[in-house]
Amino acid sequence: MKKNLFFFCLAILMIHCSKKKQPTDTSSSEKIIAIHLLDQTSDEKLEQLSKQLPELATLGVNLLFLEVDYHYDFTSHPELRDPTSVITKSGAQKFKEQCDKNGIRLVPQFQSFGHQSWAETTYSLLTIYPELDLTPGAYPGNKDIYCREWDPYNPRVNQIVFALIDEILEGFNADGLHLGMDEIFLIDSPHAKSTKDKNPAEVFAKVVNDFHDYFAKEKKVDLFIWGDRLIDGNIYKYGSWESSLNGTAPAIDLIPKDIIICDWHYEPMETYPSVNMFIDKGFSVLPCSFKKINAVENLIKYSYKNKSPKMLGHLFTTWSFQDAVSTYAPLLKGTSLIQSKKFYDVTYDISLSPTKDTAYIQLKSDLPELTIHYTTDSSTPSTHSKTYTAPIPIYKETTIKALAFEGAQEKGTITSKKINIHKGLAGIATSKSPLTDKYTVLNGIHALHDGIIGSSSFSDGHWAGFDSIDMDITMSYPIPQKIETIAFHFINDPGNWIYPPVSIEVYSSVDGKDFTKIKTIDIPLRKEKVRYAEIKNLDLSTQYLQIRGINRPIPQDRKNAGKPTWIFIDEIIVR
Repeated sequence: MKKNLFFFCLAILMIHCSKKKQPTDTSSSEKIIAIHLLDQTSDEKLEQLSKQLPELATLGVNLLFLEVDYHYDFTSHPELRDPTSVITKSGAQKFKEQCDKNGIRLVPQFQSFGHQSWAETTYSLLTIYPELDLTPGAYPGNKDIYCREWDPYNPRVNQIVFALIDEILEGFNADGLHLGMDEIFLIDSPHAKSTKDKNPAEVFAKVVNDFHDYFAKEKKVDLFIWGDRLIDGNIYKYGSWESSLNGTAPAIDLIPKDIIICDWHYEPMETYPSVNMFIDKGFSVLPCSFKKINAVENLIKYSYKNKSPKMLGHLFTTWSFQDAVSTYAPLLKGTSLIQSKKFYDVTYDISLSPTKDTAYIQLKSDLPELTIHYTTDSSTPSTHSKTYTAPIPIYKETTIKALAFEGAQEKGTITSKKINIHKGLAGIATSKSPLTDKYTVLNGIHALHDGIIGSSSFSDGHWAGFDSIDMDITMSYPIPQKIETIAFHFINDPGNWIYPPVSIEVYSSVDGKDFTKIKTIDIPLRKEKVRYAEIKNLDLSTQYLQIRGINRPIPQDRKNAGKPTWIFIDEIIVR
């Protein structure tokens, strides 16, 4: 009898454990390591993906977001099945079983509100029911918009979409749902009849709250959303994609705090303040990265230093089909960093002497008790290198490398900063062209002559950006300067519509009013991420320099050909 009772109790316990959420539940102290997958949209693809789950689990992955959207064998609305590929209920159940077997929580995603089209293709909901489009009849061929959006004030939308998601959740036996909700831009469009006169934040919050009322409150499902529309881009200078410049940000105070925010940032930056902002607002946050390895590492280092239990871990996004997910380089690099716990990189503060011919470099660590070792000869810092005790004077072009240690143990990765001492440091820069306010420039226009050479990321705080206009900068000096060479650094990132100028024109003036053209150079396109250009043999004595960069239109062989682009310029080196 006792033996039978023991096995009965054991069975009950096993059933209870099988229903309990994976350790990725927000109440767990274990950090999430998640991956977001796109285009795994058939039973066959899920079967192949199942074979990689053991390797993903070995890497520490314990949460998998599977974007399903209309790729499901719906019975409530079979007309909305994607015509190219669908997942059957049987295929979903089999994949869920494999995820459970490997300790990986499975959360399906259904892109909501926005992302109802891509390029010229409009997805099922708005193709079959065009009256549910937020901007019906406008933007033929989806021209001049990013993606189509559904009408959140048409009651048919929720009736249909909720039924679709119910089927997906049932098929995958899922206890979580990712709503998407990113990159929504059409709320205030003049063609958006139901929302153009409404507060964008209230519109956005209405959609989130509708989903929360049904899926979180009624169905007891955890909700995840992307965070970009909740970040005020006027405060947090991420630009108009990773943050909101279209009025949706105040929705952050209009939605429930139990929604988990997936805070995505894809460019390497020194800080990612929205992570702490979401936590301070009471949300749990899951920072998300993409393919740029230095951005992946920077975001992990920044967020993992926050010890709040609301900093949940990290999400690796892919945004393309991956037939070998377990060899995805950002995932491998990122999980290795997480396991190493080397989050405490050395940072640099730079000041100039009154004579502007010497720079003083102060090295810092977020853990004051760590010891910083550094080199100035390009060698690798070690415990045998110089120990930092006071600001380091720099008199010529120098690259400093530094690393923080706790005893003999490395607590970060090697960081470096290239310092360039040149005549430009003594000047004062002004710009007739307005700098963009969409991205942070740490020293403003003076970033162009502060001796610091920026990284290959336009958003690292050291690049001055000009949006769709020519660059027009003037350098003035207290007394005339003899100048032989002027050099420039430009970002070349076509994927973000960033190009070096077509050409650079240099003008000289003795009074700062009347300028004479000295030289023009063309800048041909190349593949380097940071494009270096130089004007030599000037033999010039002048007190005022004007430097104009002519905006390069998008080349004819690329999408949006002919449109103006961004110019990002860093140090103007004057010798």
